[in-house]
Amino acid sequence: MALSFCSPVNTDMAQQINLEALKQALSLEDVLSHYHLLEPLTKTKDGYRGPCPFCQAKKAFTTKANLFKCFKCNASGSIVDFVMQIDSVTVRQAGLKLQSLLEPVPLKKQQSELPNNLKPEPKPKEDQQESPIRPLFEEVWEYLEAVDAPGEIYDAFGKIEDLVSTYIDHYHT
Repeated sequence: MALSFCSPVNTDMAQQINLEALKQALSLEDVLSHYHLLEPLTKTKDGYRGPCPFCQAKKAFTTKANLFKCFKCNASGSIVDFVMQIDSVTVRQAGLKLQSLLEPVPLKKQQSELPNNLKPEPKPKEDQQESPIRPLFEEVWEYLEAVDAPGEIYDAFGKIEDLVSTYIDHYHT
């Protein structure tokens, strides 16, 4: 005769989280925006590129097809993995957090009600034309992604891009 043990069911724990549905409903862009991490990233034709929110390596973090990857610290995955890593939480906790992003924000919590230090700063208008070398840099970044270059290459090229951009901004504007 087999014995079975019954324990009270915690309704919160019993709530099922459909991670696949969350991945369909939310984009990585939504999640990055929620964490105020979209601003330092540069839009590319397939996603975003910029500093890694985990290791702070310049230009090593990329997004594509709702996935992310850092070529320096090797952090990678879906929106669930991102929340797990950025908040140091379990899969379940990440799922609950992502579910909360889908819920409407109460009116009293809208942007006009946020404290000044949490309101996003308006972007300054740029009267300058985009640097003529920018498309070349984008091609090199795409190539580095395509060949899955090591993190050191990303760091070195990021420093080169920063130096050239600073030179162009300083001497040719």
